[in-house]
Amino acid sequence: MEGQTARNARTSWLGSRNHAAR
Repeated sequence: MEGQTARNARTSWLGSRNHAAR
């Protein structure tokens, strides 16, 4: 389950950065 949590966190900050960049 550690991998799933890390993936969720990565998508969270990734989406935030992608939105800001756009």
